[in-house]
Amino acid sequence: MREYISYLKTVKQSKPKMINTKINALVKFNDFLVETNVQPDIVLTKKLYENPTAIRFLSQNKSERLGQVLSARNTKDSQRNYAIITIMAYAGLRISEVLHLKMNNFNLASRKMVVKGKGDKTRTIFINDKVKTALQGWLKVRKESQNEYLFFSNRNRPLDRTTINKLFKDYEEGVGKEITLYDLRHFFRSTHLKMD
Repeated sequence: MREYISYLKTVKQSKPKMINTKINALVKFNDFLVETNVQPDIVLTKKLYENPTAIRFLSQNKSERLGQVLSARNTKDSQRNYAIITIMAYAGLRISEVLHLKMNNFNLASRKMVVKGKGDKTRTIFINDKVKTALQGWLKVRKESQNEYLFFSNRNRPLDRTTINKLFKDYEEGVGKEITLYDLRHFFRSTHLKMD
């Protein structure tokens, strides 16, 4: 639900009133499921309602703090996770696009990355200094893995969205803020793009 609400705010650009209307519908549906014994517990309440004056987007300071939290851990996983988050925050990629990047999709020398997006459409993006540095750090510890994907798990399997969501929950305490995947995409939009 937190990620859905963040999606409504950042991607759909919905106003608090519209978000609360959608939340209210889901709360009512949850009540119905409990009343008809389809679901045992009430899991959605009006506590999820948006405060019209609240601003919860990821700020520049919080983004930098997230990077510091990752860097402080200094493990192979933290290097990988830092690269993933940096690509999302400073290149504007969706998490699905990041997780499907392969080793032949980018070139640090030319600073270009070919991304496969929705509908199998491809686009070429520029790799800025932050993304390049993050990738170099990950490639250094990644070494000569035969995995075709840029990012993978400790079991040499492709990462999935669920794994990344769990990682974000782990980092929230250090950052002092709830973080979602859409927060990073909104951060990119608000700092790098002029939106209509």
